[in-house]
Parts: sequence; structure tokens; C-alpha cells
Amino acid sequence: MNSGPGKAFQKYQETEQIILRMRSLLVQEENFRFLDSQAQEIYPFCTPLMISRKTHQEITRLVELFSLALEQIGAQLAANRKLARRVLQFSSALEEEFFFLDHGFGKRLPIRRLDMAMDSKGLSFLMEINCGCPGGELDPALVAKAYWSAANCLEQQGLFLDPRDESLKILLECYRDFSRTRPWMPQKPTIALLSSQAQARFMLPECRGIAAHYRSRGYRVLVGNLEDLEANSSSLLLGGEPVHLVFRKFSTQSLRLRLEKQAAYNSREVFGAKQLWEALCAQRICLVNPLGSTLLQDKGLLELIWETQPHLRRHLPESFVLGPGLKAKDPDLFQCILTGECFVLKKRASYGGRHVILDPDAIKREAVRLVEEEPDKWVAQKRVVPTRKKFLAWDGRNVRKGRFPFVLSPFGRSAFVRVGLEAAGAGPINAHGGSATTFVMLES
Repeated sequence: MNSGPGKAFQKYQETEQIILRMRSLLVQEENFRFLDSQAQEIYPFCTPLMISRKTHQEITRLVELFSLALEQIGAQLAANRKLARRVLQFSSALEEEFFFLDHGFGKRLPIRRLDMAMDSKGLSFLMEINCGCPGGELDPALVAKAYWSAANCLEQQGLFLDPRDESLKILLECYRDFSRTRPWMPQKPTIALLSSQAQARFMLPECRGIAAHYRSRGYRVLVGNLEDLEANSSSLLLGGEPVHLVFRKFSTQSLRLRLEKQAAYNSREVFGAKQLWEALCAQRICLVNPLGSTLLQDKGLLELIWETQPHLRRHLPESFVLGPGLKAKDPDLFQCILTGECFVLKKRASYGGRHVILDPDAIKREAVRLVEEEPDKWVAQKRVVPTRKKFLAWDGRNVRKGRFPFVLSPFGRSAFVRVGLEAAGAGPINAHGGSATTFVMLES
């Protein structure tokens, strides 16, 4: 009579032991934590998300379709400066220059991460596109490695696709495109993963882990911050070595502010920013992603995708730029937004789950003020309630079991997953909100 519950409890105990063994292994991974964390402090993590091959194929297809749509919008804006100024609302002349700079290869957002939610029927919805310096490639790989080791290979019943392999492939494709008309560039580049002081706390450990993987594939890879850069007459230098291909892990804003407001930053950072900008203008290095890609993650562009790509509407929650124009054009829609029940609010220029308002009461309080004080700087996006699945997680202190909401973030074929251990509907599912990281395992 009790064989069912007994087997379930035994399975839970076995998986709990796997989680505890995973924690011991991940503690030994110096890059599975913030730069300033203590040795025992690691990110929350959990058991993998299993998806079918069919679901994976559909998600991969959507990534390509949404990426293509955004590439097309980027090309249209780059061909019409007046339109770009109106749509992208450049914060300065330098930011506009970033967008129109010839970066030397075809794609505008070669590396991108789509944050997607699934509803209870398994339908995927695009929440936003991160295509500036999207992070997240390292952590799922470390969790997967720990999982296979902790499970003693007994549960390797699926396939894991490493995001680091996908990013390396894309980087090299961009470099080949860039160097095709620059015969002086070496066939095999020295790669630099570059962060800044503003992002170093979470990006520098990721850079180190990604660099180690690239080195295992036979490439010379350097890691540093903007302040570590120097130059000679022909090359950008990091640690005294010439670099040819830079994987950007710093924000466009970090570079822009160090060029525009030099007195506010230390002289080394300003000097490094200048060396990088000069190398970019002279096309002495290949930078991936291009600086202008950050402007294409503007959430206001989701409204454009909705209008111009009707075949994607099934997977794209309606989004509207929140401003006086919307209030005048469709007062009924504006009143619906004010109820706080049907839409969430997101700042157009934001990343990492910051500047997102999900709580209905907060939306009621803030929506009118945002229209008046920050017109056209926010979007209202149709609310999607992510489905929940069973996970066993380490939350930083204890093992937790439950049905938790999650966000799937594919880069292309590879992906990582954020699981909302703390989110109860009032906060986004992201690293800053106590979410756990895991990996996607494809059913065999």
C-alpha cells in the first residue's frame, strides 16, 4: 500500500544527496560566486529542467525568428538616422555614434539571449531580448558538470548543450567576417574577455570560467577590465599582449560614461576606455557584440516586432510604450493598464530584471506618475504567468523542494534557466531576486 509514497520519499532522499554533493563540488568552483563572495558562498542552484526534443526545436526556431526580426529592425534604423533618433531616443551624441559605427562584420546582435516564459500549456512567450553583453553562459555549464559528477553518471539520460561552445563558434564566425577584408589580421586570434569595474562583481568570474573553456579548445584567451587596456601604434594590448577579438562583457553605458564624464572615474579606466574607442574607430579589433547592439534591446522595439511580424504574435505578449500618446490614442487600454492586473511595467532601457514592476498595487501607484515624469521611457507588457515545475534546489542555506516558476533563456540551441525560489508574483525571476540557476537537459 505504501510502496508508492515510499519510493517517492526514497527518490527525494537520493536527489537531496545529489544536491548536497553538487554544493560541495560548486564550492570548489571559484567562479560560481560573486567576485567578492566568501569561499563557501555560492549562487543558488537546482536540479535540471528536462524538455523534449520537439520543445527544444520549437524554442530554437523562435530564437532565430525573433533575432532575425530584430536584425531587420536594426538594419532599417541604421539606414535612416532620423528614424533611429526618433525610435531609439539616443541619450547623447556619442551613444548615437556607437550605434552607427561600422563594426566590420554583418550581424548587429550575433550573441543574444532571449528570456522566455512558458504557460501551463507549454506555449513559449518572449519577455525580452538581451543583446548588449548578455551573461549566463558559464553558470549552467558548472551546474551541469556538478550534476553529472554528483549523480555518479547514473542519471545521464539526456543531453546538455554548453552555451560556451555556442558563443565561441559565433565569436569566430564574426572574426572571420571581420578579417576577410583585413589580411593583416592573424588567422587564429588572441581573444580577450573584457569587463569593467561596474560589472566586474558578477562578470569577471564569468569571464574567467568562459576563458578557461576557450583555452581548453586551443585558443589564447586573456581576461581583464577596461582599466587594464593599453595600446601601441598598431594594436590594443591587454597584459602587454596584442588582442584581436574582444568578447564584450561590459555595458555600452560603462564605456560611454568613461568617455563623456572622465572626471568621475579613475584615470586608468578613462585611459583604457579611450584606447578601446580609438581601436574600434580604426577597426584594429573585432568587438562582439558591437556597441550599437545594446540599443536594440530597447523594450520599446517589442511593439515594433508586434506590428511588423504578425506570425510571431502568438509568442509575444502585447507591449505598448507608456506615454501621453497611448493615453490619448486608446484611453480604454490605458485604463486597463492602470488596473495593474493585465499588464506589467518595464523600463525600456534596462537589463538584469531591474526596473520591472509586477505588483498590481505598485502599478496602480506608479503608472500615471511614469507617464507624467518619464514619458515614453517605460513599456506596458501583457502579463504572462509562468508555469511551475518541480525542482529540488539549494537556496544558499538549505535544500528546498517545490513547484517553482521559471524563465528559460536560450542563446540559440543552448540555454540556461532561472528558477524563482523567492518570486511570488511581485518580483522578477532573476539573479538579483534570489533565483536559482540550472541547465536544460534534452530528453534522450
